[in-house]
Amino acid sequence: MTPEMPVRWSDNVRLTVHGFRSIRKLTGFPIRPLNVIIGANGSGKSNLLLFFQFLHAIGTQELGRFTGLMGQADSLLHFGAKTTPVLEFGLDWEEAGCPLSYWARLRANVQQKLVFEAEGGLYDDLAGSLGQMRDAGGNLESSFAQMSPGPLGPMLRSIAHHHFNDTSPQARMRRGSYRENYALLESDGGNLAAFLNGMRHENRAYYDRIVETVRLISPEIWDFDLKPSIESPSYVILSWRDRSHREMFGMDKLSDGTLRAIALCALLLQPPRQLPAVLCIDEPELGLHPHALDLIAGLIQSASVHSKIVIGTQSPILVSKFTPEDVVVVESVNGESRFERKSSETLERWLAEYSLGDLWEMNLLGSNALP
Repeated sequence: MTPEMPVRWSDNVRLTVHGFRSIRKLTGFPIRPLNVIIGANGSGKSNLLLFFQFLHAIGTQELGRFTGLMGQADSLLHFGAKTTPVLEFGLDWEEAGCPLSYWARLRANVQQKLVFEAEGGLYDDLAGSLGQMRDAGGNLESSFAQMSPGPLGPMLRSIAHHHFNDTSPQARMRRGSYRENYALLESDGGNLAAFLNGMRHENRAYYDRIVETVRLISPEIWDFDLKPSIESPSYVILSWRDRSHREMFGMDKLSDGTLRAIALCALLLQPPRQLPAVLCIDEPELGLHPHALDLIAGLIQSASVHSKIVIGTQSPILVSKFTPEDVVVVESVNGESRFERKSSETLERWLAEYSLGDLWEMNLLGSNALP
């Protein structure tokens, strides 16, 4: 089946979240082309990335499954249902000068499932809904995202989340994958072999660019070798050939960092029309050399022309590759996550001497650290 083409988010999307995990109150937060989330351990930066997964689950009619995997409603509501009985959120944006929006209110039921208490939205052909919420009648899944006209459903479904943390000998990235499963790279890179194979056959120029970039990170790699499995011809096995002798090696001969770099290159260098509308990447710096981080940062910036990029990172080196306006500092205050963007003007005199990563390492990017 041909995948649904991503519906691009406009440049002025604003996000409101009240009551999701550590996010007690976030109102009108602008989603820029680049959103680099940094903060101390336990500050709640991962919860913003998780909320995008929550939105995707609403768009794909899998909220019940998502809630169950996360530990039921109590684990998603700010300090649990007793403290925060209702989760409210909304998206606001404009297209061609027309204000558009989607909002919803959810509550935990006695089975610890999140149910829609109300939801609604505003589109150019639904102007009568302005300022109104529709009674959702305790639905377990969104009816509005599925049934309403306009771009909402495709917008939510075109959110993707990736975390290439599992590079163990048993990791799915190191194994073969079903040949026809190549349309979208999976969140853990489990279909990397099929994804690269599909790219090689259908978008050869992009495949070649991926290989060329991987060579810059790992010069020992000459090319990938993608062949059907002898035991199961419908599966593709990913191997690689070395530069010196063109000898073939299995994925078990690659370091963890190199494997992650290959997955990141494949994700970020796919054809722009295939990029998800919102691309969330958790800890892209894992296991990467500073030179590799420099290249990956460049790919992230290029991809942000076509897709909203949301990154969670702990790497000062990676942070230094972006502008202050790209970076969101998260701090925990009494168990509540606070989100703040700095500006180039605010940090001008500091950035004359230090990099953005330096300022973060010196703990000078907090809400009270710099004027």
